Amino acid sequence: MKRTAATIFLAVISVSFIYADVGFSGDLTLSLTSYLAFPYNDERFDTLINPGNYAGVKDLSLSHTITAKLDGSDEASLSTFSLWCAFDTYRIAEALFAAAAGDPAQTAAVSETLPFLGASFGTVEVIRANVAFYAGDAVRLCAGRQQMYTGYGYGWNPIDFANPIKNPYSPEAELMGVDGIKATLTADNTASTSISCIISGDTPGGIDFRDAAIVSENTLRFPDVEMVLNGLYEYDGHEGEDGVPSALGCGIKANVFDIGVYGEAALRFGSRKRYYDLPSAEPAVKTEAVFSGLAGIEYVFPGETALVLEYFYNGEGMSEKEKTDYEEIVEAAVGAAGAPSATQIGMIVPGYINRHYILCRLEYPLYDIDSDAELTVIFSPDGLMLNVLPAFSVSVTGNLTVTAGYTGLFDFDGNRINEASLSPASHMAEIKAVYYF
Repeated sequence: MKRTAATIFLAVISVSFIYADVGFSGDLTLSLTSYLAFPYNDERFDTLINPGNYAGVKDLSLSHTITAKLDGSDEASLSTFSLWCAFDTYRIAEALFAAAAGDPAQTAAVSETLPFLGASFGTVEVIRANVAFYAGDAVRLCAGRQQMYTGYGYGWNPIDFANPIKNPYSPEAELMGVDGIKATLTADNTASTSISCIISGDTPGGIDFRDAAIVSENTLRFPDVEMVLNGLYEYDGHEGEDGVPSALGCGIKANVFDIGVYGEAALRFGSRKRYYDLPSAEPAVKTEAVFSGLAGIEYVFPGETALVLEYFYNGEGMSEKEKTDYEEIVEAAVGAAGAPSATQIGMIVPGYINRHYILCRLEYPLYDIDSDAELTVIFSPDGLMLNVLPAFSVSVTGNLTVTAGYTGLFDFDGNRINEASLSPASHMAEIKAVYYF
């Protein structure tokens, strides 16, 4: 994607000079994270995918990220543009994998293979870079790196076929944009249809049609009810090569006695994840149909405590046999090379390892002191894994927010592959300051 990102970046920068109404905003985030270990010994960060702490996890780490957003509009041409960039050092995945220091080459390799780490070591990421044109309120055409389709779920979106995979541990984070062209037709706020051509790979010197996919989303809105039907078609001469299988999905959201009720159902004609099937030691990609679904509710109590409760069935999660085969092959790789391969690390996607997940989130605003208290709990019944993430945020000024949080990962089995058993750090305390400009 590097060449594609550079091309889009330069194109949007050039276009931005013709806009008179341009706004600049962004944020600076500083995070101090402590990886609490009990007992405190040389094996405290040792796990299946971090044997001997080869990734160089340390007890304390400091990270920072700057996000800069340039947005403009022009009434004469009925067009807008966006250019968002993230300047990262090394971003630690919340509650997941913490190669916070050590050899830069190893750190960069780990950050590129784990989806939730975002930027690789010391790089600049282009999050958005697009130009959009409007024909009244009914027609919109957008080209470049942009936000695509999401869904109704808070922690997971099984019907989101185009975007990078969502992180249930940080579901409100901006997703990396997708390169493509998107046309949207809206009819009086009661219905809308979008069709996009997206590029899922980067071929030097041009575009390979095997890297292209067509995505469509159709939305109908009624009083207290919204429904969506979407699909993705990918022409691929080599099945599974880019991990974007064709798919069909539907979703619904309704207001029932002031309770938000929603659901999503997705059928993918293949899996995005690789797996092992012994006796073969080569990773394979499933090509049969895979179903995933989500059901949730959201409600605000009279005392203004907000509740989100979700169940996610992850059809792409590992079966018990696949977990056993994965563990056996990784142990063999560690015995031969001292560490798992980048492919083996990349096969572990926290929040998507198991088949069943339950998320509960509570948020309570304290208006008198400009603060928010929240608690997120993620439990996997088949993985026997529990994540607990309490946090307390204070708005120091209109531009500065400070958050103190804790992440605990608990494994109730001890013999299964799950987020808690694989993460080098089971207990993390973090203080984060975000300044908005």
